[in-house]
Order: sequence, then C-alpha cells, then structure tokens
Amino acid sequence: MFLYYAPVFSEALVGQMFGAIDFTAYGMKWVFNPKTMKDAVPADYMTKLNVIKSMKGGDGRETFVSGTGHYYAKGALIGKGTFGSVYKCVRRSDNANLVIKELNDTAPYGPLREAIIQIIIFNVTKDLEHPDSGLRGPYAPILYEVGYDTDVQKFYIVSEEMKSTTYKMLRARKDAEVDLRFAAQLILLQMSNILEDLYKLLRFNHRDLKTDNAMFTRDERGYVQIRLIDFGFSCLNYDGVMVNGGGGGLTQCSLETRDMTQYMYEMYKYHPYLPADFKELLAGLLTFPVGKKVCRMAATCNSVKSWSNTYDFMNSGAVENPNAQPAVVEAVVTAYSEKEDWAKKLRFTVADGFALELPIARPAVPVECGGGKLFNPHTARCVLADGKVGKELLAAAAVAPNKNVAAAAIGARSCPTRSRPIWNPLTKRCVVSCPSGQRRNAKTYKCVKKA
Repeated sequence: MFLYYAPVFSEALVGQMFGAIDFTAYGMKWVFNPKTMKDAVPADYMTKLNVIKSMKGGDGRETFVSGTGHYYAKGALIGKGTFGSVYKCVRRSDNANLVIKELNDTAPYGPLREAIIQIIIFNVTKDLEHPDSGLRGPYAPILYEVGYDTDVQKFYIVSEEMKSTTYKMLRARKDAEVDLRFAAQLILLQMSNILEDLYKLLRFNHRDLKTDNAMFTRDERGYVQIRLIDFGFSCLNYDGVMVNGGGGGLTQCSLETRDMTQYMYEMYKYHPYLPADFKELLAGLLTFPVGKKVCRMAATCNSVKSWSNTYDFMNSGAVENPNAQPAVVEAVVTAYSEKEDWAKKLRFTVADGFALELPIARPAVPVECGGGKLFNPHTARCVLADGKVGKELLAAAAVAPNKNVAAAAIGARSCPTRSRPIWNPLTKRCVVSCPSGQRRNAKTYKCVKKA
C-alpha cells in the first residue's frame, strides 16, 4: 500500500545556495564556484581535462586507460544511440563493475556539461529520502570520472552500473499483470518524487524523459531505486548559474510539467501491455487544456502522434499539463493503488467532453465571493476554490492568454498554478491547495478536514 508522503527535505532547501563543487576528483581540474563563474565550464577547460584512451591490454581485451591512473577492462555493449555507446567495464584496481559511456566524434564542451549535470544532481540529492515510496537518493548514478581522447575525438563518462531501465522493468512483467501493475505504480510514484524535488531545488528539466532514460538499482533492503540518466538534453539552475546539456536545440527550461508529461506519454504509447485500468489512469493524467481546446495525448492532441513530436510540443511555456504536476500524479496513483476514485485527484477534468473556458473580457460588474470561493461566470454563482469546478476554473485561468483578465473573471488574484494556485483574501498571499481530504474554512481560510 502506498501512502501520501511528506517530503523529507525542508522547504528551507528550496532556493538555497549549495556552494562550490571541486571537480578535480572527476577528471576536471577546476572548482565550479557559481559566485564567480557564469559558466560551469571555464574557457581554458581543454588544458584541465583528464585524458582517457582506448588500447589493447596484455590479454588482448580492449582497455580504457585514464590519466588518473585507472584502467578499465571493456565489457559487453549495454546500449547504443545516436551519439555513442555504453559498455560494461571493470575497474582493475578493485574489480568494481561500472559502465563507460563512449561519445563519438564530438567536441568535449557539450558532454562536459552533461557530466556536470549528473554530478550536481548526485551531490544535491544523495541524502534525500521518501519513505512512503521507498525512494532514497541520489537521483542519478554515481559519476566516477570523465576523459577525452583528442586523437580520435571521443569523450568518456565512467559511472555506477545500474540493474536495468524502467522500460525493461515493465517489459519483463508484461505477462504477469499483478507484478506489472505494482511496478507501474512504483515507477510513477518514485518518478513524481524525483521530479518534484529536482524542480524545486534546481529548476531541473530532463527534456528527453522516457522509460529507457530512467534506470533502477536495488539498495541493501532489496528496494527498487530509480535513477535518471542521459542528461545531454537536460538543464538546471545551480546557485543562479544555468547549466545546459546542450543537445536537442530546445529553448525552454524550467517547465514544471514537461518531464512528467513526456514520461507518461511514452509509457502509455510504447507499453501497450499495461493493464487496461492503468492505461485509463494514464489517459486521464494526459488530458489537459491547451488554449481553448482539450489535449488528449493518449488519443489525439494537435500534431502529437509519436514520441518525437513531444520535443517541440512540450517546449513551450503555453503548454502546461496541470495533471502532470508531480504532486498530482502521486495523489492520483496513490488513490489508484488504494482502490479509491483516482479521478477525484486530477487537477483538470473534462466535463461533458468540453474544457471549462473563461470569458475573454472582464465582467462588467466585478463579483466578489466569500473566502475560499470563486465566481463561476457560467452560472453566476460562487463555488469552492478547492472544489471540482473551482479547480477547473483555476486551470482554465492558468492557460488563458491573459492571465490577469482570466483571474478577474473568476474574482481571484492571478496566482501561479504550479505551487500556490489559490489567493488567500485574509493574508493577501497565494497559497497551496489543501491536502487530500481537506478543504479551506471559509472564515479562517485554514485547511480543515472535510465534513
């Protein structure tokens, strides 16, 4: 059974300064100090970069030789992509089983930033924990070192070995529905934990998130631990310095719902053997407003017909999926796992096949509702802000072209829906939605249990 969690890290961590990181141990002879550097990679990085070369060992096996003094015996091919290959390898000094990523015909500047993103994620999340989903940090594999061979223009990244991808975790259970359903739930729960923490702490976006770009290992308890990999398209903000993996040509970073939407879309589309009721849940989470239309990514949505279409579609500040907010995904999956009505946990729902839309113009006579309520311009009545219709009104206001006008139409202040969507008329501040099973008291505006 899964329970709704309270994040272990303190809200005080959000926006905190993490400080300088010494990259020397990773094969980069410099200290990244965001107070003095505008880029995580200095202009003279080539003179400070470790060298890794491939050569034949005494036993005839290919060996990677690092300038740090390490030797890695090349093993089996794990995976191959557009930009390079990943192999198993054994560090000969201690026989540790690791992996080495070999990027071909490339300048080192982009891969360096990819590696730096992995290092930052490891350092920031290594002590985080979510007991209810069993998740323990770090949220990326350990990166041991990087190196570059100028003779053949190959860049190498040596990392911790994972057990397998979440794609293969699901695929291996396709004929065992009970295990498959449990695995699918666990994956989404841990992924929601990971993405919520990384967005709050680093404004992180993976921007290429699919089930084969998330891997897992098992801890000493035997618990599954999901880890993100392949940060070539990723971006984050570390103490005010933007670090961009550089790939993909994507212009937008820090879009809260992009990664989860991408991941769930790939999960729905490319894992057709998932249980029917779980695919129905994914379809609900992939239904959201875009302008004045409803996007149903599980069926039809603008030009999104395949995975590749998601890059451009989601690379827009105008496309936001309220149902892909990590906390919403967690609440929905938790309700599903406990056999409750998960649809009630959705942030956006479709009524009678149409999205709830707001009038374009400001009402001629502004309507003020009592504390905790919004004006419904369709019925000229006041509704609870935390109720079903109230949440739909807020969702419609969030995607309206003019958010100030849309907010005025429902008698609310314009608040960001991502984290604090509701205006508190008593404190004159934007506040978070009440937890599941609670509502706001109309007089005190505090969250109380539903009667």
